[in-house]
Amino acid sequence: MSAVVFSPIEVSERLREYRPRLEANWNELLSGLPEMTRQQYRAALKQERDPARQLLFLYFLYCGAIEAEIQSRGNTYFHMGLPLDADRIPLLDTIDSGPGDFQCLMRLHRGSVDAVRPIFQNEILPLARRILLYDTSIPGRNWIDYLHILESFVARRTRKLLAEGQPVTFTHFRFQNLNHYFGLLGEAGASEMIHNIELTIRSRLPEGDLSIVLSPHSYIVLSPGREHEEVYQRFQAIYFEIKSLILDYAILIHTVHDPDFSLFDVFRELKI
Repeated sequence: MSAVVFSPIEVSERLREYRPRLEANWNELLSGLPEMTRQQYRAALKQERDPARQLLFLYFLYCGAIEAEIQSRGNTYFHMGLPLDADRIPLLDTIDSGPGDFQCLMRLHRGSVDAVRPIFQNEILPLARRILLYDTSIPGRNWIDYLHILESFVARRTRKLLAEGQPVTFTHFRFQNLNHYFGLLGEAGASEMIHNIELTIRSRLPEGDLSIVLSPHSYIVLSPGREHEEVYQRFQAIYFEIKSLILDYAILIHTVHDPDFSLFDVFRELKI
């Protein structure tokens, strides 16, 4: 069986840092499975997913997960891989979010656990809560699935504007090197930082624009009727000072004119 080479998610500095180790451990774990099980596992990885769940899938995969699952109140919102008997696979270990209505777990090589646990706590769990679940730490929020919000927005307003010849611009705020701050601030401090980043972005939005949290590192803004240059001028001087820290980030902007555009193509242009 040939080894698989990982391509870690760009926004995760820690995944890039530990790429060789996670990749080697994942391949070692996979090589120890029966051939039929490996084939079933690879087939399961090829399932089509919407962009929200694809992002979760990539995080879990690049962490080296053989299986991952997210549930809320007994309902499964996300699953990847195959259910395996951990008692029969000595190298397999589990990371989970603990008891509660929201439950998230991943099974992976035991040698990857110490490297992956901070990614699980500081990146995957906040992302999963914001995509799939009601997050009580953000007042006024309801059930969040950013793809559903995005598709609903596109269906009701964006495509109509595009059909009338008006543009729609997507802006991606991509922050770098936040993992170190999350580690210093703890879970509550990290949640506050994410909330303050979103508030700063929203303070620059005119009526009709929509902001969505994709992950602790990524925030997207939809601007109906706005061209690239107008949006760039609005955001190019924005800066983020959180707890006396000036945060580094990149802005990626993509304007759409075709009513039949693909959201997947937009996400690729924005490097999401």
